[in-house]
Amino acid sequence: AEMALGFTLSLARDIHNAHQAFISGKEKYGGEASKKNFLLKNKNFGMIGFGDLAKALLPLLQPFSKKIFSYDPWLTDKQMLDNEVYPCSLNFLLKKCDIIYVLASMTSKNQNLINKSKFDLLKKNACFILMSRAAIINFPDFYKKLKSNQIYAAIDVFPIEPVDKNDPIRKLKNVIFSAHRAGALEIVFKEMGNIVYDDMKLIMNNLPPKLCKKAERETVGLLRSKPVEHN
Repeated sequence: AEMALGFTLSLARDIHNAHQAFISGKEKYGGEASKKNFLLKNKNFGMIGFGDLAKALLPLLQPFSKKIFSYDPWLTDKQMLDNEVYPCSLNFLLKKCDIIYVLASMTSKNQNLINKSKFDLLKKNACFILMSRAAIINFPDFYKKLKSNQIYAAIDVFPIEPVDKNDPIRKLKNVIFSAHRAGALEIVFKEMGNIVYDDMKLIMNNLPPKLCKKAERETVGLLRSKPVEHN
């Protein structure tokens, strides 16, 4: 969640490109460097998926704006409204929001969910931040949209990892790239282990687990855990 906010701030203020320009001696000063920058205040934020990652990101975004929308067909409108998030359709979210996060888990129902027809709905200069699973995106269509310079993006996950050294996506200037490292922190791995350990202690005492997600009969068969096509 913190990484997603970091991507958002860098896209809004072009921090990554300004840093590189300074290193190469091509920096611009003051307003000249910020002509295309924007504030997060009162922007429309959209979350595709409203699970644990979205719930962790939500309080980081709320100080900037209360206009936060989410598309998640596995939840009721009431569940999202109780979290002060506006439920909406996917098409509405893509058309309405200035900053969009892909936070959903991979399922058999959402592979290639975001393709050319969906990318064509995005606002000009929208920010599209891919945090969860690459297979939710049609990457060839994503690349074409990015190459048109109509949107900005931050990408933490890719369909094939590592990304080929000669992949043309590497040349795009309107993208922040991250090599699948958003959640790759030692403290996070330790916390995951602690969650499993604490639940195992409950199970050993004939008590139900409280921290790990339960496998629900209606949805467990739809989940797809494989994060990338090749690794």
